[in-house]
Amino acid sequence: MLRYTTAIAILLCQLTVRSTAFFWMLKDANNSFNSFSANMVVPQNPTNPGSYFIWIGLQSTRNSTNYQPTGNGVLQPVLTFGHSCAPHTEQIASPNGTWHVSGLYVNLGLDNARSEKVGCFGGDVMDVAPGDTLDKACSVQSGGQYVKDGPGAHGCTVIFTYDMSGQAQTFAIMEVELLHHALVDFDVTFQDIKLSTDNEDSAVKVDQFCTTNHGLAAVENCSNVKYDHNQCTIGSCVFSASPANREFRRCLKKMLMSWSPSFQQLIRLSLLPTSVMPTEA
Repeated sequence: MLRYTTAIAILLCQLTVRSTAFFWMLKDANNSFNSFSANMVVPQNPTNPGSYFIWIGLQSTRNSTNYQPTGNGVLQPVLTFGHSCAPHTEQIASPNGTWHVSGLYVNLGLDNARSEKVGCFGGDVMDVAPGDTLDKACSVQSGGQYVKDGPGAHGCTVIFTYDMSGQAQTFAIMEVELLHHALVDFDVTFQDIKLSTDNEDSAVKVDQFCTTNHGLAAVENCSNVKYDHNQCTIGSCVFSASPANREFRRCLKKMLMSWSPSFQQLIRLSLLPTSVMPTEA
């Protein structure tokens, strides 16, 4: 019972502090993002168990042109550590113990019109190492592209394409996603970020597109943002590990404090690893 209760508390706090570096939603239904690119350096291997997904992605909304029959899914090149739904992980030696990249299209089947569009689809998988430089991009033509530019592997690329049936992509996301008790102990920096749209969107006129603060949480910071001729460029967006972990501990402490003192002590002494003990105010 104690283990079950503690697991629920940790899961709820992880969901609470799950972080997105930024997101943009276009207002005009007949508009679409046509490309999204960024680069980053592969971080150190995580010390906490779990699944880590670092990605950019394009997604539709219900008002998107040609929303059906494909429905709501995410086109995303993903840097992964730990278990994931990505196919073809047998192509690398240790899929759960090394960083690896692949292009994916993930559709949970919440409202799509065709069952064949439901699932986790992807291309080749490539393992990468901390310090490698990745150049990732997604567009309506290419599901995802990663370029590994590390020692001894210059120019290696994995590409995945998926037929979106003409669906407009009106939602752009850049995310550090944590599952299965994952807890970041490293910063993640996206650089040279570029988004292009088919047409100038009305979101620009109300300062909801290509700004430094749109969609940001407390643990992210973006700088050097510029907009020109349907293209937004951002110098960098940084996901900071220390504030993220501090928010997690604060959430967990608040939840524990709502329980009885004796129950708190049992959990502190018997179940929680020191790495997630809520010791900060």
